[in-house]
Amino acid sequence: MGAEICEPAKVQATQLKEDTGPSWSDIGPFFGASISILGFLLLTATDNVSLAIWFGFVVVPIQDKLLREDKANVAPTKIKSYEKDWRFTIPLLTAFILDFAGLFFILAGLYRGTIGVTVGDFVVMLLASSLLGASNNSVGHELYHRRNRILKFLGLISHMKFLCGHIPIYHNEQHHKYTGIEGKDPGFPARGVSSIQKFEFFAFGSFMKTYQFEDSRLKKRGLARLIDRTLANRVLRIRAAEIAYVLGIYIFLGWKPALFQVLYCQLNISILSTTNYVEHYGLYRKVLNADKPNEKKIYEPQGRHHSWDSNAAQSNKLLFNVQRHSDHHMFVYKPYQILEAFEETPTLPFGYSAAITIAWCPPVWRMVVDPMLDAMEKGEKLTQEQVKQQTRIVDMYFYSLWTVLTLIQFFVLGINIPQF
Repeated sequence: MGAEICEPAKVQATQLKEDTGPSWSDIGPFFGASISILGFLLLTATDNVSLAIWFGFVVVPIQDKLLREDKANVAPTKIKSYEKDWRFTIPLLTAFILDFAGLFFILAGLYRGTIGVTVGDFVVMLLASSLLGASNNSVGHELYHRRNRILKFLGLISHMKFLCGHIPIYHNEQHHKYTGIEGKDPGFPARGVSSIQKFEFFAFGSFMKTYQFEDSRLKKRGLARLIDRTLANRVLRIRAAEIAYVLGIYIFLGWKPALFQVLYCQLNISILSTTNYVEHYGLYRKVLNADKPNEKKIYEPQGRHHSWDSNAAQSNKLLFNVQRHSDHHMFVYKPYQILEAFEETPTLPFGYSAAITIAWCPPVWRMVVDPMLDAMEKGEKLTQEQVKQQTRIVDMYFYSLWTVLTLIQFFVLGINIPQF
């Protein structure tokens, strides 16, 4: 009798334990982006900014390779508490603020003549800050996918700093709808197309596509006159604000900070386009009525097999789980802390940080990824021999790259030991 009374209490206690919300130890790892920015500022202050490039292209990929894969998902009983916990927004806002603070710190240093004095210093600072800024695109991406209007606006602002304020409009209203459809998603990377071919000069192609999309939307709303559509066009409003921003830098800080800002934008755009490339390369949506060429094409619904995921642990935390990209595409408003990993999704054998450097070498990229596409088309997985071959190619490429970058950093550029 007593045992029967105690049993429900045990079940209730167990359920209560399972439903306990996230702790700071669950939130803490996502402050990695903020710590990276602080580290970058410290390296800048000690005249060691080139180390930021070395960390980004060498240390982070090595950490991804050595750490256990991040396949753990939030327990179903905890998803609601994780989703609603406002504390997961703190790492996003902290990274957002520090990212802007870091950029303005550099622009002020260029104005005062304490940063980028020589051409070499200017170029190294440009490369390092662009790498860091591009990695924080994931912050803006997460923010403009929120329902809260203030957070959406902050996501827009984070892209306007590299003259890509149209991206949230394109991304939310075109990319997510037409992912995997060549010709309808302007940024879709078809198989055989290199990442270099997808580079854009100041994102002009996606800007024009988004402008045309917005103009068409306004026509459907009944704005017949061009002047009315021009004044109401969100893309043009954003571009006007971006031009004013760059002109303001030129007027108040001079030509050097303005030049830095413009080049910083182009490098960020290049990295952003490469990120989209590795997220969707070669993953087409099938035409369901291909046997009826005279009819309007009907495409299969978007699924998890239309995005490349990665289980690289360190990159996942630094990029706010954007590597769980297939789940993000299935549920666009799902916050980063509850995005899930699935065994059946296409998965890259490296993190996004490493994937970008491989994508910049098209022959290696195709040797690694194209066999995976071939196997997927047949409904199969790579054979053990293919996996070994893939591993050999990846290891050879990265060991060579890491060796070269390490030799350049420590034997050419060197390390400055600060005097205290």
